[in-house]
Amino acid sequence: MKLDRNVNETGIGKYININVRKLGCIPTTVEELAAAILKNPDAVNFGNGKKKFFIIMLDDKFARIALTAYAYTAMLFDREYGEEILALARSCPEPEDCKFPD
Repeated sequence: MKLDRNVNETGIGKYININVRKLGCIPTTVEELAAAILKNPDAVNFGNGKKKFFIIMLDDKFARIALTAYAYTAMLFDREYGEEILALARSCPEPEDCKFPD
């Protein structure tokens, strides 16, 4: 399986990242989200420029192990941050209850 970003000419992946801090609000409806994006278009990241990203859904079969590795590495630099990521990793469902990425 190839990543979506590698199978199209735009380099855009499956997801778009929206920086809620840059929106200046936390929208609760699609209409509010659309209005906030129109006011703050720089809050939207398509992932095909300099600011690339990789989103891991917590119900992904590999999320727990990936986040655990990330957490322990992060703890080398910022213990509190690493512990927060580790708590997030532990909140992932058991791999047998998760889906294979699509």
